[in-house]
Amino acid sequence: MALINPNLSWLPLEEKAREVTSPRHKAMLNKVRDHMCWEINGEMERTLTTLSPNANYHFWGNNVMNINGVDGVRAFYTDLIASGANQFEVDIEKIVVDDDNVVTEGKVKQIYTAKELAAMGISEINGEALTDDGLYLTNTQIITVWPVDDDGLLLGEDVYLASDPFANCQKVTAADLPEGFRYKDRM
Repeated sequence: MALINPNLSWLPLEEKAREVTSPRHKAMLNKVRDHMCWEINGEMERTLTTLSPNANYHFWGNNVMNINGVDGVRAFYTDLIASGANQFEVDIEKIVVDDDNVVTEGKVKQIYTAKELAAMGISEINGEALTDDGLYLTNTQIITVWPVDDDGLLLGEDVYLASDPFANCQKVTAADLPEGFRYKDRM
């Protein structure tokens, strides 16, 4: 069984959308679902259609980052998809929705190659040197606040990481990945 399955990420949003009675809340949950699905599947143009022209992204944790405006967001997704880093899984445990925001909480899991880790200055995992053909699974708890404008478009994401995702990193093999997972072109 795969240790990561990005296609499971949006299923809890679909379930919550079926449960809520407010048409706005249902539409907001479906917008976040679409955004996650298209981002994870590398469909940048479709992902961008879920966003307000005023979208801003804020990432909080070890590497604080702000991305502002259409050009910044487009550049972010271009790089993310080109690197294959869009193939993450969020195992959503909690969803909260009000008239202005969707909030998701869960565990985010992501695969990195040894080459990618080395480029970040990481030379070993759990005391072992990286191997050229190594694949490494990171994880941490994540909370994402998805603000939504009056037209039902996402105003971006406010992403909070509970800890360094590399602190619990483990070596995995290709057999631990789902069919069709892109990693070989990243090695």
